[in-house]
Amino acid sequence: MNLDKISIDIRPRNSWRAFDLGCVMAMKWWKPLMGFWLIATAPLFLLACFISPEFGPLLIWLCKPLFERGLLYIYSRRVFGEEVSAKQALINWPKQLKKMWFSSITWRRLSPSRGFDLAVVQLEGLTGEARSKRLTVLHKTTDDNSGWWLFICLHWEVFFLIGLLTTINLIIPQGIDINVMTVFRQPEPWMLWLYNACLFTVWLIVAPIFIGGSFASYLNRRIILEGWDIELNFKKIIIPKSGNEERSNKASVLSLSVIFISILLLNAPSNSAYANETQLVPEVNQSEIVADAKLEIETESEQPEFESKKRIRDILDVPPFNENQTVKKYRWKGWNWEAETSEEQSTIPEWVEVLVRFIATFGEILLWLVFAAILFLLVYLTKDHILYFLRSASEKVDNPTIDLPSFSKVYEEEGLPSDLGAEVEQLLASESYRKLLSLLLVTSLIEISKEQRLPLTNSMTEQECLRVIKASIVDHRKEFMQTLIDTWIKLAWAHIWPSNSKMKLLSEEWKDLFELHLSETGEA
Repeated sequence: MNLDKISIDIRPRNSWRAFDLGCVMAMKWWKPLMGFWLIATAPLFLLACFISPEFGPLLIWLCKPLFERGLLYIYSRRVFGEEVSAKQALINWPKQLKKMWFSSITWRRLSPSRGFDLAVVQLEGLTGEARSKRLTVLHKTTDDNSGWWLFICLHWEVFFLIGLLTTINLIIPQGIDINVMTVFRQPEPWMLWLYNACLFTVWLIVAPIFIGGSFASYLNRRIILEGWDIELNFKKIIIPKSGNEERSNKASVLSLSVIFISILLLNAPSNSAYANETQLVPEVNQSEIVADAKLEIETESEQPEFESKKRIRDILDVPPFNENQTVKKYRWKGWNWEAETSEEQSTIPEWVEVLVRFIATFGEILLWLVFAAILFLLVYLTKDHILYFLRSASEKVDNPTIDLPSFSKVYEEEGLPSDLGAEVEQLLASESYRKLLSLLLVTSLIEISKEQRLPLTNSMTEQECLRVIKASIVDHRKEFMQTLIDTWIKLAWAHIWPSNSKMKLLSEEWKDLFELHLSETGEA
């Protein structure tokens, strides 16, 4: 594993940004990923559907973790700069199935973190107790959302499947009495094949995204635990490279419009429903009916009353007046809490009824206790945020406290000297460069924070602090802070001692930029 050839930006992220990085990788390398999935799964999927269109896809779904190992092989090689095609991944795929293939399709098939755990087995080659200890270390964080990532991808599969079936149902020409949504109630053979084709398409889209997000989350945990970003920064300091290669991450958002369109299309009435309604009501010429009724009335006016009634009954007994149509309309009548009375005596023993009531009462109490425990857990986990908001509301805005990074707190116990200029000259003359750089850093950060209100925190590193400064100030102090922090990093981490001329130059620039302001602040 050569970190110098890595093709992604190495820096610590939260889990959701890691999942977003996995989506970007899936879109960038979609050709080998989808090519491998098609070649590996399409023949087996067709064979399973030929054997049983109803239960064949269930067998392929059970074996999905085996196919996902090929996707992980492509990701693990592409991330470290190795160009792997779908053909090469297919050739090396059987080698990836040697370890724990049976458990991955049986008792570990429904594990919510199986995508994250797959990298430990396949890439690190750990099994048994060593695998368990390694997973304990990797999952030991408050930002472990691998189970939620599986839950999100599962919902994407459902939404895409419903959207495909709804779209197909809407493009069926009017007059053809076919509704593909009946595949869930009265499946026909061709409808099952159509449903299986849509299901395979959904798997083809979502499976690379799921494995990409899980692998990105696994890499992010290793970056945080093993400090890959620090190692690369040390290499850049000791062995400077020609030119700065900047890599920008493209913000990826999956096309949620497909989901919303699918939901809207699902609620639209189908054309077959209109066709059924028009067939139930026969066509009636209203003008002809009115004319016949007038003619009957005129002829009956000269006849006895009983003959008129008889003729009217005869007219009403022939179509379309003798047709009866039953219309069902559902309306809410409220909850029927009272038990229905029955004349027959219940045959259930009394002790069974008592037992059922006890179980129901115990279940209700248990649900309330679970609800209270979840509520208490949420309050406990968010107590720091609640205290922060309560504390920030009571603090004065006029006198904000400046939280300096820990790397600049050499003067935390001693306090800043009263005469900063004399202190700088004394440290420069005694060649106490580490303490001098710390003094310059502290005073510079204090002055810039007062003017720009920099969002500094105690846990920030030098590079993070420098990025905040570059984003906040635009004048010549930006170049000074760049030089100052670079000199501090080389001295503190790489143990490269700066020259006396460079330290004098930094001190002179610091006096020109900050000493006057700091002295005025101290006098005030």
